[in-house]
Amino acid sequence: MTYGGHFELESWLRSVVELVFWLLLFLPFLVFPLLFLTLPPAFEAAGITLGTAGAFQAVNLFLVALLDPVKGAPIMQTIIAEVALPLGLPPLIVAAALILVFFWENETDKVTLSKYAPLRAFKEVVVGNRERAGILMVVPVLKRIKVSGFIGPVFGALERLKHRIAGKSSPPTQKRR
Repeated sequence: MTYGGHFELESWLRSVVELVFWLLLFLPFLVFPLLFLTLPPAFEAAGITLGTAGAFQAVNLFLVALLDPVKGAPIMQTIIAEVALPLGLPPLIVAAALILVFFWENETDKVTLSKYAPLRAFKEVVVGNRERAGILMVVPVLKRIKVSGFIGPVFGALERLKHRIAGKSSPPTQKRR
């Protein structure tokens, strides 16, 4: 059964490019109303004003600071104090530091923080161990990450300091490969 027409790749590609163009053109009309409908109540509930009269102005100032670093530089300290700290930046920093330490432990076969049961459970779920891979090991880029080059010297210095304070002999130094 034929319909009398045939498929034209050039016209189909032209219509796809035109559709993508119009979607990109109207994307701000879809995204920014959603931002301005959700962020002002969140800022008001968290008490974030950024030195302005209300939450709507604070959201506007926040988005301008995110988009233009020159205009955002004068209020960056206020943004850090009122937005980043209350909304969870410190837990994210602690989690990232723990994950880096866990990567280092897996590379060097040492146990530092994961000797404590809650941290060991967190390590086994997120990073994994030699027998089982964790959630982050699903990402191919993270399988090849090597952190011992910049975390190893820090832990080596801390370990030497610990042995010096405790009065024990200095720990054996590792040979470079």
